[in-house]
Amino acid sequence: MKKENSLNVLQEKLKILQSSDSETLKNLKKLLLDELDAEVTIRKQQIEVIDKLLKNKQK
Repeated sequence: MKKENSLNVLQEKLKILQSSDSETLKNLKKLLLDELDAEVTIRKQQIEVIDKLLKNKQK
């Protein structure tokens, strides 16, 4: 059931995107890339903190 709902939502979003103009799609792409970059930065920081904790525990 959940997969069906997800698929329906994706299909609806695709219909909306297909009717969007190029500028809107470019803006959406930039927004998604910015969000992805921010998420990657956060993950890297989390890994650095874990590495520091591990290093301190080994002392």
